[in-house]
Amino acid sequence: MNTELRELSIKDIEMIKSLFASLFTKEPWNDEYLFTDREEYACV
Repeated sequence: MNTELRELSIKDIEMIKSLFASLFTKEPWNDEYLFTDREEYACV
C-alpha cells in the first residue's frame, strides 16, 4: 500500500467532498438530514 501524508489545501476540496460523501452516505451514517434539524446540529 502506498500511503502519503500531507497537509490538505483548498486544491483538495473536490477529493474531500467526494470522500465525505462516500463515507457518510452509507450505513451506519446514512441518516437523512432535514433542514429543520439544523438547530440540533448547530455548533455554537
